[in-house]
Amino acid sequence: MLCKPQVVRSSACCVAPTTRGSPHSLAIKPFSVRNLIRPRSFHPFHLQTYKAAASTVEKTASAEAVPYDSPAVIKKHLLDQGWQLTWVDWIADEVKKGRLRTTVARAQAALDALAPLRLPSDCLENMCAKAPGILACEPEAIKAVLDYLSAQGATEEEVKAMVSKTPKMLTYSVTADGKQLALGKARMEVDITKDGDKRRPVVSMYRVGTAFESAPLSPWRPIHERS
Repeated sequence: MLCKPQVVRSSACCVAPTTRGSPHSLAIKPFSVRNLIRPRSFHPFHLQTYKAAASTVEKTASAEAVPYDSPAVIKKHLLDQGWQLTWVDWIADEVKKGRLRTTVARAQAALDALAPLRLPSDCLENMCAKAPGILACEPEAIKAVLDYLSAQGATEEEVKAMVSKTPKMLTYSVTADGKQLALGKARMEVDITKDGDKRRPVVSMYRVGTAFESAPLSPWRPIHERS
């Protein structure tokens, strides 16, 4: 015999089977639905926070907006200087990807700062292709690096050799004590050593906190780091 199921009109209960009495009998089991569905509240303050954050981003972007020249403008200028298309396309691609931000005036000023070295055109093109950031450097910063190399005892020919083989050094800045070049946490030191009658310019590149000569693969300690 089947029992007539009871109709429950309360939303805070459910119908569950029970084993007491008939196997087909039903029992009422109350439970709470208070925490089953909790709508997520949205306060107007949240919207104000989002608007304030977006406004801050817009202000920062507008403050950092600098009238850099487009890749096409930089490319045309370098081609007019007689540069080879292969190197010019490489530099223009760096501008397109946002890794090089400069103007025609700044790029030309950087090249003029290197003019006293009388570097061959193909050498200059190769240097700027290896380190495109040279074209974004201020001429005073480039001159400071060249003066640093001379102060370390390098001759004009040695300066030419070092900047052509390690053009990245032109994007560094001279430290306050004038003993090293710095770019963030990266450091570069130039020492002129002698091996008998031969002069050997040594360029050491390392980061702040580097452990020197502490393991078989550790770099040699630069001269100014030995004190």
